[in-house]
Amino acid sequence: MKYLLIAILSSFSLAALARPSEALRCLGVEEHAIHKAKSQGPDYQLNQQLISELVQVQNVDLKPEVLQDICKGKGNAASRKLLFLLLDKGPTIFTHSTGLNTLEKTTADSMLDDFMIAVQQIYLGYIASIQQEAPTADCLKKNIPELELFYTDIKYLEEEVETKYLFKDKGLAEKIMKKLSNYPALLKSCQPQKVKKTDKSLSKPALKKS
Repeated sequence: MKYLLIAILSSFSLAALARPSEALRCLGVEEHAIHKAKSQGPDYQLNQQLISELVQVQNVDLKPEVLQDICKGKGNAASRKLLFLLLDKGPTIFTHSTGLNTLEKTTADSMLDDFMIAVQQIYLGYIASIQQEAPTADCLKKNIPELELFYTDIKYLEEEVETKYLFKDKGLAEKIMKKLSNYPALLKSCQPQKVKKTDKSLSKPALKKS
C-alpha cells in the first residue's frame, strides 16, 4: 500500500518532490510508523488529513522551534501536537520561505488561510473519530464537559452563511484538544470495570462436626 504523502507528492514537479517541507517530512515519518503498526484509528485519520491539506500550502513551513517540539520532542504523536498548536497559536507557527516576492507571499498567505479553515473541519472529524472509539456513549461528554458548549457555539455559527470560522472561542477548542492530547488514557478510564468473581468455596458455611 502506497503512503498518502508519497502519492500526493508524486503529482507535483520533480523540484517540489525533491524539496518537501520539513512539516511534511515530519508527518511522513509518523505516517510510516502508523503504517507499520497497522493502525487505522483517529491518529491515522488525523495524519492523513493534515498531509492532504498541508501539501497544498506552498512557500511556508513550520518554524524551527515548532518542528523541534512536534517531531523530536517527547510525548504525543506529531499530528496531535500539530493540531494542538494550530488551535492554540494559529498560522503564527509558520514562517515564509526566503526570497519571496510580494505576489508569492500574498499567495502563500491565502493558501495558509484556506488551510486554517480546513483545520477546523479536521478538528471536528478528529473528535468524532475518537468518540467512535469510546467504550461508552457519554465517555467524552463526561470527561470533557466543555464539549457541550463547544457544539452549541458551532451550531449557532453554522447558521451564519458568511462565517468562515466556526470557532467563536478559540480557547475553548484549545482546552478540549488539550484534554484529548492523551485520549487513549481518557477512553481507558471509561471502560467498565470487571467484577471480580468470588470464590464459591469461601462463601460456603463450614460443616458442623458431629
